[in-house]
Amino acid sequence: MIDTGVDETHPDLSNLDVEGSVAVVDGEIAPHQGDPNGHGTHVAGTAAATGDELMTGTAPDATLVSVDVLGHGTGTMGDIMLGMEYAADVGTDAANISLGFMMAPQEFAEFEDNVGVYRQLFEPVANYGRREGTLYVGSAGNDETDLQGGWLRLWNGLSGVIGVSATGPNDKLTFYSNWGRNDVDVGAPGGGYETEEKTVDPEADVEWPYPLNLVFSTYSTQAEEGPAPYNWLAGTSMAAPQVTGLAALARELDEGANPQQVLQAVRKGAEVGDNRGDPELGAGRVNALNTVERLE
Repeated sequence: MIDTGVDETHPDLSNLDVEGSVAVVDGEIAPHQGDPNGHGTHVAGTAAATGDELMTGTAPDATLVSVDVLGHGTGTMGDIMLGMEYAADVGTDAANISLGFMMAPQEFAEFEDNVGVYRQLFEPVANYGRREGTLYVGSAGNDETDLQGGWLRLWNGLSGVIGVSATGPNDKLTFYSNWGRNDVDVGAPGGGYETEEKTVDPEADVEWPYPLNLVFSTYSTQAEEGPAPYNWLAGTSMAAPQVTGLAALARELDEGANPQQVLQAVRKGAEVGDNRGDPELGAGRVNALNTVERLE
C-alpha cells in the first residue's frame, strides 16, 4: 500500500508485515510509523482485511506491506518513486497507488515536453517494477475529467500500471471519477450512487442510503480525526484496492504469472464493458469470480 501508512494495531489487519513496512521521508527509507491519516488503512482493508473482527477484504489471506509516502512522509515525487521501487524490491505481487495528483497543461507549461516530462521520470520506475514482477494499480482520480485532454494523471497511463475508475451500483461511471481511453483499464465500485452528484447530508431527504452507498473498510485508530476503527468513504481511491486485492488472488492461483498476464486476467474477467477500451471503464467493471475462474 503506497499511501499514508497502515495502522498495525487494527484487529482486521494482523496480516501487515510491520518489519517489511516503511515510511519514505525526504528520500530516505525509515521504519514503519503507523497511519496518522486513515486513508491508507482504509485502502489496505479493502484490499486485504482478514475479517478477524469485522471487515474482510478482497484478498484476506494476502500479506500487506505499507509504504508510507504521505502520512509521515513528505509526498514528493522522489519519495513516491522511491516507494514504488521499494515495493518492487521486496517482491510484492501488486502495489496500490491511491494517490491524488493531477496537473493541467498550463500548470507545468514551463516544461518543454509538457506531459512527457513526468512520464519520462516515472516510466523507468514502472518498468522496473514490471520486470521485478510487481503490478502497480493506480486510481484514476476524482476530478470529473477526461484525462485525454492534455492532463497529466500519475500513475495511470504508464506501462506496468493498471488504471482504475470508479463505478456506482448501476455499473456506470460515478459522477466524480476521471476517465480516459489510455488511462483507464478497468472500473471498480468506488461508492456513490448513479452518475449525478447528490447531497450527502444524513439529515436530508436523499435518494441514496447514506452512508451505506459508500465503501466500508478499516480505518486508523491513530488518525487525529475521524471515526475508528471503521469508516465509510468514496472515491477512486476505494476502487483501486479492489483491483489490487484481485491481482493478489490471481498471483496466488498462478504464481508464475507476470504483471501483464495478471492485467490481462483482470481485464478478461471484467464485465458490462465492451472489451474494446471504453474510455470510462476500460474493459469493464471487474468481476473477481470471473477472473479467478479463468486461472483455476
